[in-house]
Amino acid sequence: FFDWLAPLFVGLYIAFYSPLVLAKELPLGTFLATISVFKEVSSNFEDGYAGLKKVISCFEPLVDLTVFLNRPTDVPLLKQFVDIRVAETHKCRKKLMALPMALATEEAGTVRTDLIPIRLENIGLTLKGKTIFQDVNLSVSQGKLVALTGPAGSGKSKLLKMLVGDASPSSGQVLIPSHLRFVLVTHQVFVMSSTPLQNLFFGDPAALGIAEERHRMLWILEKLKMNNTRQLAELELSLLQETEWENEEEEHWGCCHREPVREVQEWWKLDESSSRAKDIRKKLTGWRNSLSFQEKAKLHMARALIMNPEILILEKPLMNLDEAESERVMTVLREYVSNRGVAMSSESRDMRRPRACVFTAERPTTTLVDAVWEFKDGVCQELRAGEGAKTSKDSGHSQLGSSVLLNVRHMSTNNFAFMSPTPSP
Repeated sequence: FFDWLAPLFVGLYIAFYSPLVLAKELPLGTFLATISVFKEVSSNFEDGYAGLKKVISCFEPLVDLTVFLNRPTDVPLLKQFVDIRVAETHKCRKKLMALPMALATEEAGTVRTDLIPIRLENIGLTLKGKTIFQDVNLSVSQGKLVALTGPAGSGKSKLLKMLVGDASPSSGQVLIPSHLRFVLVTHQVFVMSSTPLQNLFFGDPAALGIAEERHRMLWILEKLKMNNTRQLAELELSLLQETEWENEEEEHWGCCHREPVREVQEWWKLDESSSRAKDIRKKLTGWRNSLSFQEKAKLHMARALIMNPEILILEKPLMNLDEAESERVMTVLREYVSNRGVAMSSESRDMRRPRACVFTAERPTTTLVDAVWEFKDGVCQELRAGEGAKTSKDSGHSQLGSSVLLNVRHMSTNNFAFMSPTPSP
């Protein structure tokens, strides 16, 4: 429409006012100037209309963005989850502090807050009108290895997500001491496109600057037989620790002289846009393709072991591993619980908080576990040796159902330290 404004107004003006020019009643200069004004005004209208169309075209995505930003979030549910944890922990701690020390602590290195259990109270889950499980009442002490068993679709993964607050039960409460850190490792293997060390120290990047943590990381890789990953980590460490720094000196002017001052550098931190960081990434190009899928799966779990949370929750940790690798991983998980951390000194064990691990057991294993939670027919119950289990006379293991072989150990205070010669950093 605005494209036709100039021809329309100019045509009408010429039609009505040209006779006045011919009759010499209107100066020719005024006539021509007026035509130019019409053209200029029409051009301005056209530009303004084009700009208005662009603004209007932005409204639709802005509406979509506004709707998206105002969608309900899970923040209120997470806040409720945390508030319940804090209140319950405060109540339990208050009760424990009222007990005599001899009754409160049963084991060396145990403080009173370590006695607050992990509890599920009247947990139920209903999805799309179908009850998955209901009336789940279970409790386990800190520092235990717990296996979840049951058929597919029985709610094992959902329960794991409830423990970390990633999913909410339809009824009941999950009560975990509020001072404990927990990490959920899903069954989907994910290796980031960054460097090997950035993958391994993803949960605690500052730990890369601590020599003991770097040493422990290499030890964990050794225990898991992640030889290729260890070689890549050692290569990246050597590249990071090179003494040639770019722009490591800056000029400092005094009143009478000029003095070079060396910057204090944190060698493990690199500016991603620096030429040195680009050079390191170039030398490590394709490192992910050099790893087998099993090693990627173990790297996915090694991140959590390096971070060393108080509660480690694993969803189908053995699904992507063969039998030998599965036993190796389970041995490491047993050490994580018994020694309160993997690749850590047994002498300082009593100075660390207990470590608990809850995992879904999808294949047979001979590793000792402290408890088995079995999902069956909408019910989850704890199995102990001799309860609903068939004991093998040859191995002393308990076979649960037909697919899971677990040696169920009674709750005890006996712990084991799985130590090996220290690998070179």
